[in-house]
Amino acid sequence: MKFKPLNPVLLLTQLTLLALGWLGVATASPSELTRHVILGVVSLGITWVVTQFHSRISVRFGWGFWLLTVLGLAGTFFFGDRIAGVKRWIDLGFFQLQASEFAKLALIAYLASFFIRRGTGYKLAGPVAVIGITALLVLIAPSTSAAAFIFLLALSVMFTAGVGGFRIASIVILAAAITVPAGSLYLSKNPYVADRIQGFQNTVNGTQDKTGMNFQNLQATKVLAKAGFWGHGPDAPLPHRVPAKTTDFIIVPVAWASGLLGVSVVIAAFGAILVLGLRGASLVSSGYWGQAYIPSERHGSAILASGATIMLVGQAIVNLGVVLDKLPNTGMALPMMSIGGSSLIACAIAFGWIHNAYNEAKIPVPKNVAAREEALILAEEEQQLAAII
Repeated sequence: MKFKPLNPVLLLTQLTLLALGWLGVATASPSELTRHVILGVVSLGITWVVTQFHSRISVRFGWGFWLLTVLGLAGTFFFGDRIAGVKRWIDLGFFQLQASEFAKLALIAYLASFFIRRGTGYKLAGPVAVIGITALLVLIAPSTSAAAFIFLLALSVMFTAGVGGFRIASIVILAAAITVPAGSLYLSKNPYVADRIQGFQNTVNGTQDKTGMNFQNLQATKVLAKAGFWGHGPDAPLPHRVPAKTTDFIIVPVAWASGLLGVSVVIAAFGAILVLGLRGASLVSSGYWGQAYIPSERHGSAILASGATIMLVGQAIVNLGVVLDKLPNTGMALPMMSIGGSSLIACAIAFGWIHNAYNEAKIPVPKNVAAREEALILAEEEQQLAAII
């Protein structure tokens, strides 16, 4: 059996983020370093395993994958541990399962499966229902930011798959019509969410309460201001207490240990993921070896790669925005760096999908398959044109 290679630049980026995450944990909480290193190595193995299988496997089981995550999200309400007012984790003894991390991947896989079977011109009742159910289950955890991210991620995947902007805007209007009227009731039932919003509003107004919900944001900005360009090394203790220093705020100890230089490397790494991910999706969808058509399998691989890219980079933007006190606290991990087994495994699978795009872009397609796929695309375009007329 011939093993499929990993894209060397993308692998280097993944290793860089892992190494900087280890540095952050070593600085903030050395006792947790061994477990984090082990999970990081396991995540690399998962990426390699995912890369060895054709992306059609992920697409084929997209519907089943989504059903499993729905069961996980529902199970969290019955068996989950409530931490800081939120039920997100199921304690399996050896592992804390966070189903919402895998729900993002499941939505991407489901949408890829739907669009290569039905095409982008088909009615969207099914995808809208799937997106709505997923976001709703996450929302009532409660996790407003995660639900919003999942909703926006799904819309982004639909856009990259080829769904028109007007249809996506219609989904946004429908979602707003449902959620806005229920907003005040939701906040009254979940004061935890209201407190976070109020804490961010206080920051914007310059009336930040040092003991309020945005306390750790205030502490984080203090540490970042003192980190300097080169940092102080992993042995220097943090000058201020940052509660979530190994999870949501992992960039803070990274900055303290490695300075602005380390933070710049993190930002550059996610910039590289954005470029590499979208390029991989583009190569596999355009036919790297000269094909001008988009075979359905390649289209599915492109959707997985672009969705994985948006997920990874989007989470990074949100996480860094929170740390810099530009966004309300979200509880969103920094991909491949924050402590958390579910996040690491989900990100590892996402990296595998991007690696797959590069491998599958190099596979030539038989001419008879090309003709069949091209005919299907022409038929779909005719249906879309007829619908417009």
